Amino acid sequence: MSEKPLTVILRNVKVLGTGMDGGHTYLFGRTDHPPHGIVDAWAYFDFEDRPKEADFEARYAGRDVEVSSDSWEYLPSTGLSLHNIIWRNVDLVAAPEV
Repeated sequence: MSEKPLTVILRNVKVLGTGMDGGHTYLFGRTDHPPHGIVDAWAYFDFEDRPKEADFEARYAGRDVEVSSDSWEYLPSTGLSLHNIIWRNVDLVAAPEV
């Protein structure tokens, strides 16, 4: 697991929901992760309650979101996994189709 900060843009974000612990919101998207190219990316962050998760989903599902993590890993079998992310909305930017 890397502790070097990483920032990527998740394209066409899918909000997968709150985990069984009730405290994490999980996301899926595709991103460019050199040298591996376009890969699946999984990320999670904390929300205190489900209404905030629903608001996030209403605003950002299907859009592009920039995410940053100080704790992440890449595995060829599953793609990029980003833990305890911080995020921000991004306007559509010119990028390869993912």
